[in-house]
Amino acid sequence: MRLFRRGASGLGRTAFGGGGGAFDPATITPSFWYDPSDLSTLFQDTAGTTAVTTHNDVVRRINDKSGNGHHQLVVGAGSGGFMQYKTSGGLHWLENQGVDYFNIAGPFGTISEGTVAMAARKLSGSNAKMFELAKSNGWGAQHWSDDNHYFDVNGFSGANRISGATAASGVDYVSSFDNSVTNSRSFIRVDKTQVASDASGESSTTTGDFTLMANEGGGNVFNARFYGAIGKIGTVMTPTELGNVETWLGAKQGRTI
Repeated sequence: MRLFRRGASGLGRTAFGGGGGAFDPATITPSFWYDPSDLSTLFQDTAGTTAVTTHNDVVRRINDKSGNGHHQLVVGAGSGGFMQYKTSGGLHWLENQGVDYFNIAGPFGTISEGTVAMAARKLSGSNAKMFELAKSNGWGAQHWSDDNHYFDVNGFSGANRISGATAASGVDYVSSFDNSVTNSRSFIRVDKTQVASDASGESSTTTGDFTLMANEGGGNVFNARFYGAIGKIGTVMTPTELGNVETWLGAKQGRTI
């Protein structure tokens, strides 16, 4: 991956469409699936014995609904005290207040193919990591000082990076990140619009932890609402699958995209 192209404002939706109907994410056989609106997956303790039931309850664990057992545990300076379940009655999300984050030890090996979609709202700050799959030479998606979306594969440097589309504080969005060596491509989509791409794919050269809302070492914590995330690792989502996933995640924010 050598070059990046920023998406211009006003770009139309790409051929990666889809959505509509009663879509069930289980039908795409995801590698991981996190859904804070399903209270049966949220717990106040890392052992998963004390259920989350009420607005502002502390969250220290979110279970993976994919069936693969990639359950995420909260770590960080607040030890879970700053990761909370929030609800407006109809909508549900987690907030970390820029302190705590989720982490699971090394669930994936070397990665050459995959798609990750996340529904979020940045609350404040910059230089924030949305997720990281393996440190140093793995994958990572983040917002840096210019608040753009960045996607790094096989090393966190400009040579392996694409970027585009500002993530304004207080605005909901669904961001999707795709990399494929087989298809010689990588791209970022925001609300189904492709905002950056590269005509090559990179394979990660190391394995490591899977971290949500921070980097693997706990830096660059993402101060945000987290509405959910779905990913396929080892293979990419088809255009229809990705479109359906993005529509489903948007609905978790009360939006139609």
